[in-house]
Parts: sequence; C-alpha cells; structure tokens
Amino acid sequence: MAAVRAAAEVRAARLPQGASRTAQFARTLREASSGLPEADTALARAAARSLLGADCEDPAEGRGRADSAGRWHPGREDGPRHLTVSCLAVSPDLSALVLVDHPGSGQLRQPGGHIENGDADLRGAALRELAEECGAQAAASAEVPPVPLAVRVFRVGTQRCAEHLDVLYAAVLPESAPLAGEGRAVRVRASQLPARTAPDLLTGAEALLRRLRTLRAPSIE
Repeated sequence: MAAVRAAAEVRAARLPQGASRTAQFARTLREASSGLPEADTALARAAARSLLGADCEDPAEGRGRADSAGRWHPGREDGPRHLTVSCLAVSPDLSALVLVDHPGSGQLRQPGGHIENGDADLRGAALRELAEECGAQAAASAEVPPVPLAVRVFRVGTQRCAEHLDVLYAAVLPESAPLAGEGRAVRVRASQLPARTAPDLLTGAEALLRRLRTLRAPSIE
C-alpha cells in the first residue's frame, strides 16, 4: 500500500495545479507563437499574457484589458472567456478528416472542448478530447505534433461563455483506427466537406491542411 500511495503522490506532484498550471498553458502559447501564422502569433502572445493577468491587447477588441471578465481563463468558473482545445483529426495522406456531430448546433466539427481540472498541458487536453469523442483506440493510435496548428477566437455569446480561445492541434489517425467514443464521429473527404460542416472549417480546412504539411510531422512526410 505504501508503494501505491507513494506512486500516486509522485503522479500528483507532476500535475500542475492552480496558478502553476495556468503558467504552463501560457508558456505553451508563448513557445508555439513563433511557429504560427502571423495573425495566430499575435493572438497566442496576447492570450499568454492575458492568462497570467498581465495587461495585453484584447485580441477581439484591440484594447488593453486585465480585469477578470476580460481575461482568458482555463476554467469555466473563472470568467466568461475560456481557453479551449481541439484536434484536427486527419488521415495520413490528409485526404480525410474525422469530424464529430455536435447535437447542440447540428454542425460537424473537429473534436474538442473545455480544459478540465485534470489536464496538465494543452496537448494532453486535446488528446483527452479526441479519446472522449472519437474513442480511446483512435486517440492511442494518433500521432500529434507538439506544436499547435492554429490559435483562434470563436464568439459564443452567452453570459457565462462569451468567447473561446481555441488551441488547435493536428492528430494523424490511421484509416484503420476504429471510431467509438461518444458515437458521433464520422470520416469525411477533405475535398468534399458536408454542407453542415462548421463554417470556419468549410472556409479554413484547406489552409489548415497546408499548414500541417509545413510542420513536416514524420507521420505525414
């Protein structure tokens, strides 16, 4: 029992908590910013400062804001502007995407969602969302480059959730990987996205796939 308890304590010690976890997320955004497209770079750097409570240019409105309501937060309870993660799940040849049917909007979207308390880093959070929405086997077989593919802002417009700052990772899935999870994942052709695909993907998927090629992940070379 002592050995089991000690192992659990080691695992807990490795998991960033509270302010240190937020600092980890901010560091990820800062480090990723140098490899992102220009607009995403500015957004990622501003968001990193915002997470730490520093004055920054608001990426949506272009003015300095450091109050709690104006900052980005990793937790849904801390303010109306939330840090989220998602995965652009693609086949090795980039010809197909795995999208999830979101019943609330009726749209097909990439797997993703809010940060949860047990998430130690952004890439791990994106993989957790992939496992939840596409199945553990699919997530286990995914190759995820360490650098985010994009950082984007989405307006939600409710009092409790005004905006999402979404950190998008790529996840290369073998075509043989079974899809399970919550049962709403489907494979679609990247060149013929269904009409109910989320508008940002309908207009932006091609650019995201081009960027993925430039990352030169071993799985898609």
